[in-house]
Amino acid sequence: MPFKNFEIITHGYTHTTNDQLKDFIYARQEEMYRAGREMRDKIETIEQLEEYKKNFRAFFLDSIGGLPDTNVPLNGRVTKVTDYEDYKMEQIIFQSRKDTYVTGSMYIPHGAKLPGPAVLFVCGHANEGRMEPNYQMVCATIARAGLIVFAVDPIGQGERLTFLDPVTHEPLHGGCTLEHDGVGIPGLLCGTAVARNFLADEMRAVDYMLSRPELIDSERIGMTGNSGGGTQTTVMMMMDDRIKAAAPGTFFSSREEYMYAGQAQDAEQIWPGFTGAGHEHVTALLTMAPRPVCILATKYDFYPIEGTRESVKEGRRFYEMYGKPENLRLVEDKFTHRYTPMLARAAGAFFSEIFLGKANVVENNETFHELPMPEMYATKSGQVMLDIPDASSVYKENVKLGEELRKARLALPTEERLARAAAWLREKVNYNRRDMDFNARIFPREHDRVEDGFLGTSFSWYTEKRLFNFGLLVRPEEYEFDLCRPTVIAVWDGGSRAIGAHENFIRRMNEEGKQVFVLDVSGVGDVEQAPLRIDDRRPGMYTADYGTLYKLDCDLIYTGDSMPAMRVYDVLRCLDMLRAEIGLTSDMMTLYCDGEYGVYGTMAAFLDQSVGVMYGDSLVRSAEKRYLRAWNCPYEDLYSLILPGMLQYFDYEEIMR
Repeated sequence: MPFKNFEIITHGYTHTTNDQLKDFIYARQEEMYRAGREMRDKIETIEQLEEYKKNFRAFFLDSIGGLPDTNVPLNGRVTKVTDYEDYKMEQIIFQSRKDTYVTGSMYIPHGAKLPGPAVLFVCGHANEGRMEPNYQMVCATIARAGLIVFAVDPIGQGERLTFLDPVTHEPLHGGCTLEHDGVGIPGLLCGTAVARNFLADEMRAVDYMLSRPELIDSERIGMTGNSGGGTQTTVMMMMDDRIKAAAPGTFFSSREEYMYAGQAQDAEQIWPGFTGAGHEHVTALLTMAPRPVCILATKYDFYPIEGTRESVKEGRRFYEMYGKPENLRLVEDKFTHRYTPMLARAAGAFFSEIFLGKANVVENNETFHELPMPEMYATKSGQVMLDIPDASSVYKENVKLGEELRKARLALPTEERLARAAAWLREKVNYNRRDMDFNARIFPREHDRVEDGFLGTSFSWYTEKRLFNFGLLVRPEEYEFDLCRPTVIAVWDGGSRAIGAHENFIRRMNEEGKQVFVLDVSGVGDVEQAPLRIDDRRPGMYTADYGTLYKLDCDLIYTGDSMPAMRVYDVLRCLDMLRAEIGLTSDMMTLYCDGEYGVYGTMAAFLDQSVGVMYGDSLVRSAEKRYLRAWNCPYEDLYSLILPGMLQYFDYEEIMR
């Protein structure tokens, strides 16, 4: 396969580095962070702050696709009651949405004056959910401080796993974050973020707490959780005024500092357009003020403590507007990412001070009655999906929504449907772009590589300011000085680093009198981003879950952009570059779309119908079938392939020519 030798061609004369994609995405976010600070700095009165809260909540609900329908009876029931030394514990199941069941444990302190204050405890990314030993310690500590604790299992954790082996009933995913991504990322196709499902569950958990007036005082409800539970607590601070005090743990920092930490997050932590709209973690303090908040942090966390301190400092100004600066607190422990015993003691003291008038500090809280998981089951088997076979899940909700969107699209007249799709896609593709001259670098003939009678000529050009793309033109030697010939622009997985695998296709095109231009869109082939973290240097980590591209993809979604939209723009810019730099006319160009990355060419050909288009046998023709309806969908670079909201307007096969 002599064409494989073309894969080593690179372009060393571009004004760029292997960090160009990261630098480009980070610089855009920095502009948004500055704009957000300027927006918050202009808030000087309580009236302005209240208007900000109202506008933010409308934005956030819209950005996550609104809340799913929760207008169903709770049907809450206590399935087991057990007495322990310090508290009674109820195991509970309630209905969050139609056929969606949430499992939980209610810790009720002995001797508590009822109805009394209660704390909603939400879990971080522990497969065991609320039954994880460390989380049992936290709940026991807060209960021993005199507060009722209602701990609930999140989606994909504890007794709420979705993807179970039909024979062994063992989890098919290696961890709960993969469960979250397995439903959350495909769901973006429908214009929904899985944060809405988490939020709905938590709001319904509060509904359940309010359905127990004999037990819980509706005016004294708090909330806490760390890591993913810190995420959920932060969102509820922003969205639900029934939370009267909150203690988010080991999450609350700043998007800006977390960006530089190089870390990724899982699906429910990705809030579309949040950064682009100028919002930050501190937004939770603006929306919560003046209700009491105790930020729980560890100094050695991968959520940077610097961001935590900066956000608390900024947030205090808004508490001062209400004359309540003492209602915002920060507690730090010298530890890594964990809800530590010290933070649990601080949470218990905080909630008891706010709700009971006295800070009760629980000593020796590492000693508690740790329960084996089966003792805490609210279901018989330990899994909702096994006990209630007809139970719904986010996966089932996504599949149903995809079907509804398809029927709605196809019910429109074809001309109207395609015009609507084109207008929406063009808006997404052109979002926040900054054109500049191509300033193309086309290497002269003496730099061409010759393989088996064929020439490989490298091109590079600006697709956006400070962002280069790369391409390799492969043609027979007899075309030596004639670049302006019928050209096939190839958009496929791997770009120029996959030329060898497509040698037969390139030869066939040459036999038909066409040269082939192999395109590297942003982050692919010769313009692949360098690993962001040491772990990302391992084979396969570049496109793997939580790898380099995953992190950058998530950053783009936060800005309101996406990798697919950026790469479709790259394809369109490539067509314009070839027109401008070597004189190709539209009738001389044909896009060849193959594999999963070929969908960028499919969408570009839909927007620019002046060029021809060819579709390869391996091209993805339906995102709904390939990703949304895939059971136990593996990651495999999904964020780079899923254009958020797409199925509201089209599926690939509907725009193919």
